[in-house]
Amino acid sequence: MTISSLEIGQALSCDVQIANGRRLFSRGHIVTDQTLRVLKIWGVQHVSVHGTSDDCTSNFAGEDSSRHTCITDSASAIRILLRQSKAGIFPVSSIVEDCIRLANVDGRGEDGLFPSCCEQTSGSHQLSNSQKKIADALAGDIQYYFDGFPEDYFVFVQMLNNVYTTPETVVAVIEKNKRIRDKILRICESFINVTGCEIKSIYSCAAFLGNRTVLYLAIILVYLEHLYELNSSEAVLHTAKSALATGVAARYIAIASGASSKDSFFSNGLLRDVGRLFFVRHFSSEYNAVRRTAAQNNLNICTAEILHFGITHAEVGGRILKALGFPVAAEKSVLEHHLRFNKVGTKEHAIMQVAAFVTKALFYNPEYDTLPPSLDSDAWAILNITEESLSEIVEVIYLKSNEIIRLVYGE
Repeated sequence: MTISSLEIGQALSCDVQIANGRRLFSRGHIVTDQTLRVLKIWGVQHVSVHGTSDDCTSNFAGEDSSRHTCITDSASAIRILLRQSKAGIFPVSSIVEDCIRLANVDGRGEDGLFPSCCEQTSGSHQLSNSQKKIADALAGDIQYYFDGFPEDYFVFVQMLNNVYTTPETVVAVIEKNKRIRDKILRICESFINVTGCEIKSIYSCAAFLGNRTVLYLAIILVYLEHLYELNSSEAVLHTAKSALATGVAARYIAIASGASSKDSFFSNGLLRDVGRLFFVRHFSSEYNAVRRTAAQNNLNICTAEILHFGITHAEVGGRILKALGFPVAAEKSVLEHHLRFNKVGTKEHAIMQVAAFVTKALFYNPEYDTLPPSLDSDAWAILNITEESLSEIVEVIYLKSNEIIRLVYGE
């Protein structure tokens, strides 16, 4: 296939090498706009992609034709993950077997992955004194809980809202924090994924990924470093790592589904559960009680949070971002992230829902996580992802997530 015909989201079926033998991209790489730029820079004219006549591996003769059909429910997606796990491609969390056992489609057109997980419950619930204090605290000034944060955190956030922020400004500010600078360089190099191409400057990161993505990386890295210094509990670390994995998943699913402004999905994935991180960090014992209530009564986690705190982690997350001055789009994404797809209906919302689903399936830990709610079938349909492409995407998500978590935490 010629480069001019190559589309974002397609998967390479062969390694891409240049005359001196350097490998630019490996087989299975998902094409991004950065991929197209690199190919043009190196003068590559043709590449092979899956599903075309120039596929160097095969024309898929004799293969299961279902691999090229679009996924329309989570049960199909989970079966793909299970097959990959059994093949040793990556381990899958303990949630997968339960997903297979419980998967079904109910009459409302929703993918009833956990049909017994209720959306609401009847009856009254008496709040304890400590829970009342939490509800009162959340009704007050959330900004109080962010006192003592590093100054860089607020500088980066303010830059997000400045329409005049330039790459030079971003570079100048980030260069002052060597630890953050070095981590961003390594993460960007991982994202860009060009063999033998070393990313040597923050300016290069901004050129490849965009100013806003680099700023969001800086913000989340400062935030995670600060949390790690204050509280290195396993619950906080797991929640923070899940946030990184969700950001990675959202970015690659956006690429595969041909969404525009894909880098905003990485940012939204990072921020998605900031409210849950807030609960785990400041009210760990109380939040454990919320999780027990959800598990023992087959409740959606948001319902359990309402019973205990009078507010959900999605609402808390939205309020946090608003209080700290994040862009309205980021606030809205976090605030609405537990709404069913059919209540929002956008491709962007579907990407975030599926990203959270994949992350949960890969990294679920029953000690800290709750079961995910049902995922609307239409969320899968709008993304037009085939079984084969999901298989490739998930492998990339797993590898990239672990790599970036290692880069952030030095593991």
